[in-house]
Amino acid sequence: MDIKPRRTPSVMAEGSDNGYRRPPLNSQLKSSGMITKLHGGDTWQVWKIQIFNLIQTAPNAEEILTGEIQESDPDYSLAIDIALGSLIGQTVQVDALGSLALSINGPKREKRGSALYAILRSPHERTDEATQRQMLGTLATLRQNGISLDFLFQLLNVTFSKAFSAGIELTEGMRRSYLMSSLDPRYSVF
Repeated sequence: MDIKPRRTPSVMAEGSDNGYRRPPLNSQLKSSGMITKLHGGDTWQVWKIQIFNLIQTAPNAEEILTGEIQESDPDYSLAIDIALGSLIGQTVQVDALGSLALSINGPKREKRGSALYAILRSPHERTDEATQRQMLGTLATLRQNGISLDFLFQLLNVTFSKAFSAGIELTEGMRRSYLMSSLDPRYSVF
């Protein structure tokens, strides 16, 4: 008598003949607790990097999230898009849900991650010319004015990240120049 061990659905492969399928982004949804919660512009860059790191192994997930793959594309998966929406919902702080509440609870009851990501992204990653000029103006006028060097470095790094999000590429030389011009005059080498 040949006894074969019975495999449970949790260890069966996605393509097995028993009809069991793991939900899309199952492991990513389980790992979402490790992501810094999005609660505004201060955590946008960190949250975005962590989300993209988490979904990078799922086929087409990044492209679906950013809208590079649309519903009309043959590589589009509504199941993945909805799973991305669940992931976003789990990683956004309650106070930041305000911008999503109308879309989620409104007449459309939006569940797609691509739509929710676009709503979250719009205030944090504006790339229009006015935003770029504003960022360059901020960098040009930023001064130490009695704040500590540590805080100034943090402020500059955040501002550099926002400038990058606005589509401004700053070379190392430009970053050094902005740093030097923001320092208190007592640090001047001239």
